[in-house]
Amino acid sequence: MRSLKFLLLFLLSACAREELCVVDADLDNVLSKNIPQDIYQFKESADAASKAFLKDQKASDADYNEMFYAPWMDGFSPTIDRQYLTLSCGHAENLHKWHPQEIKKLEENAALSLSPSVSIKAIAIRTTMAYRMPTEKPFFVDTRKPGTSYPFNDNIASLIYIGTPLRVVHVSFDRAWFLVGNYRFVAWVKANDVAFVDERFIKSYFSHKLSVAIEDDVPLLTEPHQFLSVSHIGMILPKATDGVLAPSLKKDGFAELRFCKTIAFVEKPYPFTADHILAISKKLMGTKYGWGGFLENRDCAQTIRDFMAVFGANGSIYINSYPQKFISIEGSDKANFLKENATPFLTVIGCKGHVMLYVGNFNGYPVLLHNMWAIRTGENGRYVVGKTILSTTQFGKEVKNSTICIDEKAVFMCDVSKRALSAKG
Repeated sequence: MRSLKFLLLFLLSACAREELCVVDADLDNVLSKNIPQDIYQFKESADAASKAFLKDQKASDADYNEMFYAPWMDGFSPTIDRQYLTLSCGHAENLHKWHPQEIKKLEENAALSLSPSVSIKAIAIRTTMAYRMPTEKPFFVDTRKPGTSYPFNDNIASLIYIGTPLRVVHVSFDRAWFLVGNYRFVAWVKANDVAFVDERFIKSYFSHKLSVAIEDDVPLLTEPHQFLSVSHIGMILPKATDGVLAPSLKKDGFAELRFCKTIAFVEKPYPFTADHILAISKKLMGTKYGWGGFLENRDCAQTIRDFMAVFGANGSIYINSYPQKFISIEGSDKANFLKENATPFLTVIGCKGHVMLYVGNFNGYPVLLHNMWAIRTGENGRYVVGKTILSTTQFGKEVKNSTICIDEKAVFMCDVSKRALSAKG
């Protein structure tokens, strides 16, 4: 709680300095001037999306499951990006720069030159954060500027949900951290948030159908009412009658499955019908922004990943890794191009640092569902949004001193309905 209070104070102080951040109590009115914040106005678009994808949904879901289970498969060998897992500078939680000796100590504990040193099948037994360095402490690039200070902690890799298959590939010198790989990345997690799995556990896991959460923040309680986690839309766990099976730690360090009674999950994949598309979108609307999953919130990419996961589609968007899988829309007439080529609720558009889900058109402009931190104002300023919204590609023109709107920045498009981002590459 103390760390949370500090970060909130940090946000206020960072934004107040030079008045670079604007936190506007009238934000909802600004948003509604751009477009009404009602996803149900896109019922016709959702109908079209369902027809485009529903017949291929089972095949897409099979691809997704193959990707999800990959860390438990023989031959899984994730790439360890040592450059990504090294942070040479940054500001710590006291706003002062990390001292070189402190960073050296972290690097010695990581001992990346010795990696990979093990290959152990494992599973997340708690929803946990993955980090680039073996520490929970932040690395802020520049605490004086919006966009490089709160909430953009460079040490955060991504949030990992309970029940995610992992492969431990290295252990820190102090044994407090595991370097793990999954279907998206390799990063450090706290060792006590992970349990090893044996072939018996994996066989038991595979014997159950998968379920996926369609509700946020529902407690997962074992008998007799032991708290394990809370649900997050897009979270995947084995299905059980009237509930799910969640992994828990045994005394020997290995995992076991425990029954949790809940109505927050449905059998995966959730049928891609218009009603379900709109219902899940509605539940994501207004959810708070969390860089890399900070505070178990979502950023732009995780919002899309979780929406797609519910329906068995791979929404992992890696611009730098898979540029050949994207269609360039730079310099094009976005409104006409998307109208002719994009599939609502299945096409992702974006630019460097931000991705958005195309949902249809409003008054001739493309409309996007996206979780965003802020609109740029001037050279360094920010008008803070901090949640999932609907906007047209013209959003930003309603904001005083805004110099860049989405329409000018959007440069790529990817249609998930074509299974472009499959488990096999």
